[in-house]
Amino acid sequence: MEKATNLKKWLSAMLGVIISLLGFSSCDEHADMYGSPYTEFELKGSVTDTDGNPVENASITIKQKYEHGDLAGQYMPVYSWDPTNGDKRKGSFTNVRGEYVLAASPYLDEIRVICTPENTDLAADSTDIQVTYTKKKGKKDDWYEGSYEGVVNFVLKKK
Repeated sequence: MEKATNLKKWLSAMLGVIISLLGFSSCDEHADMYGSPYTEFELKGSVTDTDGNPVENASITIKQKYEHGDLAGQYMPVYSWDPTNGDKRKGSFTNVRGEYVLAASPYLDEIRVICTPENTDLAADSTDIQVTYTKKKGKKDDWYEGSYEGVVNFVLKKK
């Protein structure tokens, strides 16, 4: 009985070593099993009302459309921030000229850009866009998907 217990302990230890070695071998510089794609993403634009007046302090957020699993077809929030103000609060807000800049780092494919004005006399608006990335020359990184710079302008209607 004691021999069987010792044999089980020995086999368990050997299997643990083998599994550990397999894990380390998949993490070499050529392996692409672990990690997440990342990008340089920047969206900018302006928000005005139908009279052409800039809309100040409108919230700009983005959501990503999921293609697979239980969330297929749904848009879920994406962490994004205003790179010009340094506080990395979620989303971005328009300035006094109605302009905004929004940055994000995950790989985004199909997104919904949502504009929600602080002024409750104006209706919120959104638009869906397909994101196309451009690779930088000389950038060799298996997880780097490229950079995206886009412009989305909103003209908000009165309620």
